[in-house]
Amino acid sequence: HELGHVVAVYLLSSRVLQIELHAVGAVIFFDHAAVSYKKEALIAFAGPLANIIFGLIAAVFFLRFNSVMLLLFVLSCAFFAVFNLLPLKGNDGWNIVRALCADKKGIEFAEKATQIIAAVASALGALSALYLYRISGASPAVAALLLFSAIPS
Repeated sequence: HELGHVVAVYLLSSRVLQIELHAVGAVIFFDHAAVSYKKEALIAFAGPLANIIFGLIAAVFFLRFNSVMLLLFVLSCAFFAVFNLLPLKGNDGWNIVRALCADKKGIEFAEKATQIIAAVASALGALSALYLYRISGASPAVAALLLFSAIPS
């Protein structure tokens, strides 16, 4: 995933300044002055795109070798691609929406718009988790999902 961001930064004529690794992800710092808002959106999309590409490659191998590990890798790639495209603060989806809004309407509008979109996405996530909790028979895993989705970003 992060490799996708790094490759996009270099392909779009910027440079990586720093990479921070965290327990649940990483942050790529790059020279924002060297890229337009549209290019920032492309850099943000490159991470989930890398998940999709690696997942498709693994799916081809899964069809040939029928390995459970490959299937888990394919599913995890799909999950991380979709999750990272959600417009939640800190996700690539947030950065994509923010950059595209800033390109069209300016950064002040973009900040307000992404706050509203993230609040709606968080509320929909919490409602979805609550529904899953209800139909799952009170599963602890779904309860954890509900708690996670209720945490404000």
